[in-house]
Amino acid sequence: MDAETLVALGRVTGVHGIRGAVKIRFYSGSPPAGLAGGAAVRLRLEKENIVLFTVTEITGQGDFLLFRLARVEDRDAAQALVGAEVVVPRGELPELEPDTYYWTDLIGLRVFTEKGDCLGRLVEILETGSNDVYRVCGEGGEVLVPALASVVRRVDLGDGRMWVNLPEGL
Repeated sequence: MDAETLVALGRVTGVHGIRGAVKIRFYSGSPPAGLAGGAAVRLRLEKENIVLFTVTEITGQGDFLLFRLARVEDRDAAQALVGAEVVVPRGELPELEPDTYYWTDLIGLRVFTEKGDCLGRLVEILETGSNDVYRVCGEGGEVLVPALASVVRRVDLGDGRMWVNLPEGL
């Protein structure tokens, strides 16, 4: 993939208060390292429009963070950002350790059993606390696959495939 390809890290899910704070939920559960007051953040709005904002304040609240952004000074301006994705150029992402992947690279993979049966496509990653769970949807319905090394046997991003060894009962 191209280094300038934008990778989604999270989404603006709502607003907070009357002074323009936005609620952001990061797909991995935590913001990228180095994101603090004074940092730049890119938001992908409708129609692939990318807007750069300066973060003026970040506070935590529950499963999301509250961001104050320069030029977003009231609730209406913040409301206009709901649904926007937080994106970064792929080239700015840190290198991963072997056998670890960015969520954005896994979403959309075709998932197969080790016997070669296609379960469908990975459509969502659910955080459960102990381990993530991959939601796979296909002709046979929905399958929830634990994201464990004993279950996920191989990932081939180039071919867009994942092979799993499902536990008994799944």
